[in-house]
Amino acid sequence: MPTHDTSEPTHRQWQVASLIVLGHTNKEIGDKLGITEKTVINTRQDLYHRLGCHNAAELCRIMYAEGRIEGQAFVGTKRMQLTSRIQYLEEQLQSARDELSKLVTP
Repeated sequence: MPTHDTSEPTHRQWQVASLIVLGHTNKEIGDKLGITEKTVINTRQDLYHRLGCHNAAELCRIMYAEGRIEGQAFVGTKRMQLTSRIQYLEEQLQSARDELSKLVTP
């Protein structure tokens, strides 16, 4: 017997799930949907419970298996997120180098 609620997730839960899969934070999801971060957290927990998953990776697997996301779209989104993260880290590194050069230069 399943230990999770087997009822179909609500429309709002699928909206949250789609944004989770795209890598958005709880705050970003709340801002996009016009709900509080706490509501996103509660919705996410209920969604995970209904689907019997424990994290975003399992949610991605379930959504892909159900045809709710396309593999290429997901990979493309992740690639964009990684590119943005690399750019951010490069900017931080350059900023640290600039600060260090100020300390070293008399």
